[in-house]
Amino acid sequence: MEIRFRRLMGIICFLFAFVILSNTAFAAESGDTVQALGDNNSQIADGSPTNDVASVTDTVYLAGGCSHSLALGSDGIVWAWGDNYWGELGDGTTTNHTTPIPVKSLDGVHNIAARECKSLALLNDGTVWGWGIQLPFGSDQDSAPGPTPRQVNDKSGHAFDSVVAISAGAKHNLALKSDGTVWAWGGNEYGQLGDGTVSDQYSYEFSPVQAQGLDSVVAVAAGMVHSLALKSDGTVWAWGGESSIPVQVQGLDSVVAIAAGATHSVALKSDGTVWTWGDNNYGQLGDGTTTARTTPVQLASLANVVGVAAGSYYSMALKNDGTVWTWGDNYWGQLGDGSTTQRPTPAQVEDLDSVTSIAAGDNHSLVLKSDGSAWGWGDNGSGQLSDESTTKHLIPIKIQGLGNRGPESILYRFKGTIFDFDASRILWRQLENYWDESVHLNKQRYVYWLYNRADQSQVRVFENADPYHLVKMELSAKGVVYDDGHNIHYWKDGAVQYSWDGQNLEVVNGNFAILGNSVVNVTTGESRSLPNADFIYNRDYDLSADGTVVYTSHYLPSTLYKSLPDGTLTTYEPPSPDTHTFYGALTDGKTLIYNELLQNTGRNSKWALRVRSANDRITTLATNPFDPSDYAADPRDSYQINNGWIAYKKADEETGRWVLDVRSPEGVIKQVYAAPHGSSWKDVPLSIKQLAPDGTLAYTYQDTTYVYSAQAGTILYSFNDPGELEYREHVLKDIDGVEYRFLAWYRLDGGLLYGVRF
Repeated sequence: MEIRFRRLMGIICFLFAFVILSNTAFAAESGDTVQALGDNNSQIADGSPTNDVASVTDTVYLAGGCSHSLALGSDGIVWAWGDNYWGELGDGTTTNHTTPIPVKSLDGVHNIAARECKSLALLNDGTVWGWGIQLPFGSDQDSAPGPTPRQVNDKSGHAFDSVVAISAGAKHNLALKSDGTVWAWGGNEYGQLGDGTVSDQYSYEFSPVQAQGLDSVVAVAAGMVHSLALKSDGTVWAWGGESSIPVQVQGLDSVVAIAAGATHSVALKSDGTVWTWGDNNYGQLGDGTTTARTTPVQLASLANVVGVAAGSYYSMALKNDGTVWTWGDNYWGQLGDGSTTQRPTPAQVEDLDSVTSIAAGDNHSLVLKSDGSAWGWGDNGSGQLSDESTTKHLIPIKIQGLGNRGPESILYRFKGTIFDFDASRILWRQLENYWDESVHLNKQRYVYWLYNRADQSQVRVFENADPYHLVKMELSAKGVVYDDGHNIHYWKDGAVQYSWDGQNLEVVNGNFAILGNSVVNVTTGESRSLPNADFIYNRDYDLSADGTVVYTSHYLPSTLYKSLPDGTLTTYEPPSPDTHTFYGALTDGKTLIYNELLQNTGRNSKWALRVRSANDRITTLATNPFDPSDYAADPRDSYQINNGWIAYKKADEETGRWVLDVRSPEGVIKQVYAAPHGSSWKDVPLSIKQLAPDGTLAYTYQDTTYVYSAQAGTILYSFNDPGELEYREHVLKDIDGVEYRFLAWYRLDGGLLYGVRF
């Protein structure tokens, strides 16, 4: 009883520590170390900081594009949802998401902006990053998706930095530097870059150019083809359309905030009044008419305003009492008044108060309330309102998924790709810019880092000047094994310990690695050959942590081999004339599982899935249809073994579908999943991902990943976001120092590592 109590208390302590760890938002790069970053300031529409809600919210800023939305958390993480055709969600894919997902490879973000099908982020270090629609040189008619954030560079190829504010227009972008100057890049067919030039519609300026004659600027706003700047003396300057250089807007002073719609502009004065000018086809100026104005006009019906925003053809205002007022186009319900009626004068948004910041997308609206919740209304055709539907909403609804990710929490995020991780380390790769003095050019290289999860330190393991050569790297029990494109190296404690020439790194497990056709103890350098092995040409092998290898040969497929750490080699021949070949042998160190191809009558050939126990007893689990493409597939997608547990797919020929089963070490079989009736043998969207040593199984069917507990006989968790579920064993100690193992599940997605709690 005492031992049970101590172990129980140890597990409780670990769970408490793991939950705390899982709620750590992320770690961001700072120099050569990785440390937590955060910013507790929320912001109103003009970008001015306010601190009144910092203690109750994780979201500090919102931004809306054409059909997508962004949210910035106080921890510097950017979340995105909605349309992703052009990669405007920044998750590395072009898959739409109706709930928020984190933008990849960004940390320490200070501000965000969105317009049309693109997104921008301003980092704490003053650099600007963009993702979404990408335009190639020389044309804006042949756009390409850019689903991963890319840094904006100056004309010399160095990082464009010292930026303190950003704004995204339809085809151009604006940046305000710390010295009060304004810079712009993008299309310039109407002179919206402000440098005194006008380009044709097929040209695009990829590096920022300075707008002429501006200094002491404190805010910028970009419209469709025009730009605005607010100076510290309260004057507003505009360019694009009739002027390719900034000119002062007449009749305005004491302005504290600006906003730009598609073809109209909004200004907020220090006395709380709102002034508008520009096109007015939809009543977006709010003066009660649809008459265009070339000079600003005051909206007499609005007072005590503290923030303004502008969508494509509508406008928003936030009052000091927390209410929101809107006017202009309402086809998509973007005014939030419960109708689709166009309004030429401001009307209050229904059932909405305690608002602290506002943001306008092209045709949808977003607000942040003082309780930390985010709300939206209007166009929802791509799920930009995050309610898991594509139905437009005429009144505000709560944005789901912000500040509460359910069982998942980001543990770490890196500006690159995570290669491998364990309970104490993370191996990751970063694409780094550097100056090559020998040729006087700015180049890129991959840098590989080993991060220590305990003390948040990291060390550079290796760098490769060829950014297009993919180096294979894996963690061993104590170090790192990597292929630099020429040789294999074992790295530990800051230095390479052993190297091997002319080999291929296949797999690493514990202190052992398969290099070419040999298995090597990387800590001693000792190796043993594997007779008739040819792993370059197939994936018919498995390596246990103790150094045991099972494999079949591409040239001798009718023989199955098992090589023990002491060099003992056991061979298995076909048990009957019906067997033609072995394929895909896997082991947990004691038991083998593999396929045998049964030659019956041509197209009636079958795969027989066999289990061979330590005493060589053979059990057949399933007979499945044969497909020649199976030779190129990873057998782990169809079956896995771990600690005596076996998960496997089998063909239920009576119902014409695939079934997923789990067998316990005692031989008890449970059905986990059955595919729909009539599903094709050729089209198999059912795949095994991870089988844990306690029988917990992660598998995918179509686009959804499920986690099934074989011991409890129930689904624990499911998700349809990108990334792969993986488990790691943590070695824990109770109060008497007795060690025991505990499993933790994670989700790995590019440069993001999540903790998952069931």
